[in-house]
Amino acid sequence: MTGFEFGCVWSIAFTMCLRDFQTTRLIATHWSTDLQNPDCKTRIEEELSGILTEAVLRALPPALQLRHTQISGWMSDRDEESDVYLVCTKGDKHPIGLLIVALVSNESVRKSAHIGYLFGEPYWGKGYATELVNGLVTSAQALAPITLRAGVDATNPKSGSVLQKSGFSVDKTASGDDTTQYFLDLI
Repeated sequence: MTGFEFGCVWSIAFTMCLRDFQTTRLIATHWSTDLQNPDCKTRIEEELSGILTEAVLRALPPALQLRHTQISGWMSDRDEESDVYLVCTKGDKHPIGLLIVALVSNESVRKSAHIGYLFGEPYWGKGYATELVNGLVTSAQALAPITLRAGVDATNPKSGSVLQKSGFSVDKTASGDDTTQYFLDLI
């Protein structure tokens, strides 16, 4: 998932443009500052232990599984390879999920980022994913032109519906039997 073809300037610009964004019910905050504070990092680890359940991680790629590492190691891995946003409810600022955005290394001149999102089981089916992806798309407009990409496991068709509601299209040439790939070109 890593690829810094566009260099540090692109990575910093991407993070700065999306450092914090809000939707009607959600706040997405880049976790980099919180991870530098030991107390905040411990709190996030505790919150994620309730979010990163087997059911939540089941449809994710092997690299995103939590099977052979502790949450702190999982967090470090995500932080090294991507920009991670803690997704909280707006009212009580309770963490309910994560948004992961990774630069994609490719041969084209067009900037590209792979997105992934996950929510704790109690927050499934409440429209949070669609709201988050719509908020991301709105915020990413500042980076246009850019292509946002996402892969959805065949066992999770609702996530594909979330992406399509947010304007993503199926990339038939990149999709396979187990995973459907989606893209959205922001111009």
